[in-house]
Amino acid sequence: MGAFRPGAGQPPRRKECTPETEEGAPPTSDEEKKPIPGAKKLPGPAVNLSEIQNIKSELKYVPKAEQ
Repeated sequence: MGAFRPGAGQPPRRKECTPETEEGAPPTSDEEKKPIPGAKKLPGPAVNLSEIQNIKSELKYVPKAEQ
C-alpha cells in the first residue's frame, strides 16, 4: 500500500514551472519593440477582437469525421 503513504504521490512542482504564459502574448522587452520611423499610432486594437472571439467560439466543438 505504498500509494497511501505520505509523500508517495507526485513531487511538488517547482515555482519556476508553475506560471504559464499565453501563447499569443506579445513580447514586453524593449529590444523587440522597435518603433517604425514614420508610423502613426492609430486608436483601437490592430485586429478586430469580436471577429476572433466568434471564430474561437466556433472552434470549441469539432465533430468526428465518419470514415
